Amino acid sequence: MVTVTPSTGFSVFAFFTITHTNSSSILPYSALLEKQMMAYINSVLIVIIIAQQETKTIPKMTVHRKTKFFCLNQWHSASELIDLEGIPLWISDVQKVVRFCLYNEKHFAFSTSGSTGKSKVLEHSRSTLFASAQATIDYFDLKPGNTALLCLPAKFTGGAMMIIRACLGGIQLVLEEPNLAPSGLNHIDFLPLTPAQYITSIEKGTLEGFKGVVLLGGSPISAVYDVPTEQEVFIGYGMTETASHVAVRRLGDKVYESVGETSFRITDQGCLAISAPHLSITDLETNDIVQLMGPRSFQFIGRADFVINSGGIKIHPEEWERILSEHGIEALISSNADPKFGEQTVLVLTSTDQVTPTQEALSFLPKIVRPKKAVILDNLPLNFAGKPDRIGIKEFILSHQDLLFQL
Repeated sequence: MVTVTPSTGFSVFAFFTITHTNSSSILPYSALLEKQMMAYINSVLIVIIIAQQETKTIPKMTVHRKTKFFCLNQWHSASELIDLEGIPLWISDVQKVVRFCLYNEKHFAFSTSGSTGKSKVLEHSRSTLFASAQATIDYFDLKPGNTALLCLPAKFTGGAMMIIRACLGGIQLVLEEPNLAPSGLNHIDFLPLTPAQYITSIEKGTLEGFKGVVLLGGSPISAVYDVPTEQEVFIGYGMTETASHVAVRRLGDKVYESVGETSFRITDQGCLAISAPHLSITDLETNDIVQLMGPRSFQFIGRADFVINSGGIKIHPEEWERILSEHGIEALISSNADPKFGEQTVLVLTSTDQVTPTQEALSFLPKIVRPKKAVILDNLPLNFAGKPDRIGIKEFILSHQDLLFQL
């Protein structure tokens, strides 16, 4: 019998004792036995080397000693938080992410937004998620002891990544059940919000006097609110595949700047490709049409999968929706089949009250873009992430021609 006792320091040693089942004496061995032993040694060394590489690749993290979570009217350490029982579902979603940080789990799964189809589940490695969190901490210069508020669902990327940043950076995280109007913002240093939450907070006046940083994400923001402000308000660019944002811009500024080691290029189709060595991402091709301003900055134009091809002219709906938004019209531009041009634009409204002001606002659009027909949908169909389901809306238009009317 061969017993192996490996030591895994800078040098790896293996000690062998050879015994017989009926005798404890050391046996002489032949050249054949020696060859077998060397093969066995090699296999053991391979296992040890792989184990060492995995240890280097997947970092262990002890939650920062300053990290605290405020919920149920009191502060909790990470270990205290995960021991809470009889809690609402939204807090149990937070617990799952904190357990991931505490217990050295190797991967964490997220659901994609489903912007262009069905949602799917993606896994990110521990090292990728920590690198993404650290890049945000560095970009916004967050310090141990800073306070952030989480009013986003922890089961999605934006909420989960804020929890990981808190655990990694010693941030004190105030937990609030997700809602449109977060409260108690006076002493918050870092505030991740959706555009809908940001707009509601402005309308309710809860952001008055706010001195921290606001980071928006999850969906585009109306051009009415995409204007410079005295406060530090940023909007992020990213996706589940990139483990949160890889670029940010200030509100009112059209140019996104990269976060971390991220760089960009344009594909042959005119779409953005992302490389982020710190996230183990190499040339991730997106469906986003952009204007590249440099290897680390770009201006977003629209999504390639939403392009409307009318008589050979490619129309990016988001680009012209922003123009309408600047003139007070919140509407979507979709399309209908056309025998002559292939596709023609269709304006999607949510109320008959929008018709008259919309006809005036359309004069600001080029004729080739200007919709000649419209449809009214009381409730826009939404996808998994709560964004307008453009594919579903287009299918609705194609199957409900009787609801279209002339503008």
